[in-house]
Amino acid sequence: ESGANQVSDTCDVLVVGAGPVGATAALLLASYGIDCTVVEARREPQRHPAAHVLSTRSMEIWREIGLERDIRGLSAPMHELRCIAYCTTFAGPELGRVPLADLPDAQMDAIESISPTRSAHLPQNVLEPLLWQRLRNSDRIKVHTGWQYHSHTDGPDGVAVTITDTTTGFRRTILARYLI
Repeated sequence: ESGANQVSDTCDVLVVGAGPVGATAALLLASYGIDCTVVEARREPQRHPAAHVLSTRSMEIWREIGLERDIRGLSAPMHELRCIAYCTTFAGPELGRVPLADLPDAQMDAIESISPTRSAHLPQNVLEPLLWQRLRNSDRIKVHTGWQYHSHTDGPDGVAVTITDTTTGFRRTILARYLI
């Protein structure tokens, strides 16, 4: 074991992971006045274009915290996303295909009428930098990139979460009321 294990910080909620779900959880908490710390093993956002389709429900959540307009501005038009094809490589054999835009106009209108927003087409390597920038711009969120969750212990004062620097192996402990 390298490094000390003293309590170095406190927060209301510690969020492990700054992917779309963890980053969104922290932004939602901050929007309700809850201080949080985000711990992410990666030092930079996703580089590869994973997870292109953002659901209507996700867009409703991002709308609630003021991100919908920015996401729409970065998104490709939905008509460019007709289906999702699953392949082992770009030139490899197609393993399967899921159609996304083959619904009749009346059915699409009915689906879109139940929400003030709709799904979007934005790859994760474009979405994550936007989310990370919002995390860093928040006065209520501390972001620790290059640190990963190691362990936690429940105690009378909350949860003691030990994190490890991915480069040096140094460990530190953050005391949080809750751990996500």
